[in-house]
Amino acid sequence: MILRSITKHVRDQNWFAVGLDFLIVIIGVFIGIQVANWNEAQAERRRLDVQLASLHAEFTENLNRFDAYRARLQGQIEDISTLRRIIADKPFDGKEGELDRMLMNVFSVPVFSVDRTTLDELKDGGKLIQLRDMGLRQPLVDWEEAYVGLRRQEGDTIAMRNLVFAPFFMGHLSLGAMGEHYGPAKDLISPSHFDNDPAMLVGNRELHNILTFMLGLAAARLDFLTLLRLETEAVLARLQTRGFAP
Repeated sequence: MILRSITKHVRDQNWFAVGLDFLIVIIGVFIGIQVANWNEAQAERRRLDVQLASLHAEFTENLNRFDAYRARLQGQIEDISTLRRIIADKPFDGKEGELDRMLMNVFSVPVFSVDRTTLDELKDGGKLIQLRDMGLRQPLVDWEEAYVGLRRQEGDTIAMRNLVFAPFFMGHLSLGAMGEHYGPAKDLISPSHFDNDPAMLVGNRELHNILTFMLGLAAARLDFLTLLRLETEAVLARLQTRGFAP
């Protein structure tokens, strides 16, 4: 219709009408582009809203994992403290097998796992910058730093275990005696001919140094875990403020 109108006006040399027709076409195209952009922006906002609701669900689930991990770390700290007292020749009245349990507990390194699927999607999609006006970008950055710090401490603990603690175990203690506490392999390890006795630990400076170092690493993980929990709660509070709580 508009093309036929322009053709007619050109044939009639009605240049004012031609210009008016072109103006109508340009305005129509502009409005069409604006409407398309608005629709796309609305669709993108809806997608972001869905992701933020999913992020709230993920961080709520992550929050539920803190207590178990904290209890595991605190149990390690208590066992290390007990072992250090044994080395210092303090009385130990633990039940049979308790020494083996403590040694295996210190030897094990728990790793804190979180669900960060939605957070990684937001990061990979370059959407964190969109969250600045919502007050969410900085809390998520702070959360990431706390999480990286905890993972770094876990890596340091594993390295210490593998490079120092494991060789000491192989040379001075019976790993087989700790078999019933050896995770998935506990049913595969037959009873050991060797025992671990508190008297073996008394006055052992090397083991005392190792345990002291492991104690520091466990305490550092506990600190980063506390920080990560606070940052998780901060993100959840911000999401709830913005209306993304279920």
